[in-house]
Amino acid sequence: MGGLIAVGSADRSPYSLDTNRLWFGNIGIVRFGVGAYLVRNPSAAAMALEAVVDGSITLDVETYPLDRAADAHARLEAGGVSGRLILTP
Repeated sequence: MGGLIAVGSADRSPYSLDTNRLWFGNIGIVRFGVGAYLVRNPSAAAMALEAVVDGSITLDVETYPLDRAADAHARLEAGGVSGRLILTP
């Protein structure tokens, strides 16, 4: 019954977040919701879906077994990840 909070940005732009407020306030960061944007901009949604269907947008996904979590973290820290790293049981 744990949770994971990911804080940061891939481009290392400056940010400020009081993590104690999250921790002690029992507050979690769940996700970025693009849904409202797409509802207001249906042409952007259509373009994005077309790009996924025609293969012009791809997302690299690599899986690591949980016992290799240290290897996955090392890859992230080295800054050479352009897609997603997923830890699996």
